[in-house]
Amino acid sequence: MSRLTFTLRTPVVQRIDVSGITPDRLAGLTVESISRLPMHLGNKSVELGEVFSVAGSTAESIVLSGGGTLDYVGQGMTHGTLRVEGDAGAYAGADMLGGEIVVSGSVGLLAACAMRGGQLKVGGNAGDFLGGARVGEMRGMRGGTVVVAGNAGDRAGDRMRRGAILIGGDCGLYCARRMIAGTVAVFGRIGSGAGYGMTRGTLLGSHEPARMLSTFNECGTFELGFLRLLSRQWTGLGAPFGQWASRTPRVQRWMGDIGAGGKGEILIWR
Repeated sequence: MSRLTFTLRTPVVQRIDVSGITPDRLAGLTVESISRLPMHLGNKSVELGEVFSVAGSTAESIVLSGGGTLDYVGQGMTHGTLRVEGDAGAYAGADMLGGEIVVSGSVGLLAACAMRGGQLKVGGNAGDFLGGARVGEMRGMRGGTVVVAGNAGDRAGDRMRRGAILIGGDCGLYCARRMIAGTVAVFGRIGSGAGYGMTRGTLLGSHEPARMLSTFNECGTFELGFLRLLSRQWTGLGAPFGQWASRTPRVQRWMGDIGAGGKGEILIWR
């Protein structure tokens, strides 16, 4: 059985809500039924077949043609695989519970917001608030794993509650801002304001933030055995994610934010 493929009929400038294109929502439907499903194109409701040409037979594996206007890729999906060939828009992997989303290009803002499980892999860059909290919500990412090969924007891991975010490149301002728990690992440079309002959780990096906040206390250098176990889980993710597994887990540790209880930590590999 062949995977389901969705190809844009013509390039569009409006935002396309593709939240209805997931293995969960399309299971058991024929191509004809799928083509008649309603979806939002900008501020209009249209039939899916007006926007995409649909082919294939199994909803367990879905391929979407890329385009930065594809918002809500894989929202709420619980199983199966969804691949985007090219870029995706905002809210990729939002409310995700399981399965795997692979985006060959970049994703927009608030990717993996309220994510609870599964895996989101991004071959390019990620926008602001990666794994962060939506406006009006008190929790961001709550489980699962996010892997970004490129750079991430500002406020990655904002109000993050659980799970892991791995960033292969640089991260912008206020990484792990208001973090509650979980792990953020940055293999490139970290911008200023990292850990602002952090209550618990771990920010792990190769380099110190551009400016360490005064509300973090330097605690010394330690060999932490749990980092060896943690980094071994990343060896299958390719470069640079597997490079720490072969290194001695020796890190310099800062505790903070003391303005929010001081139980979070920033660990810099030495």
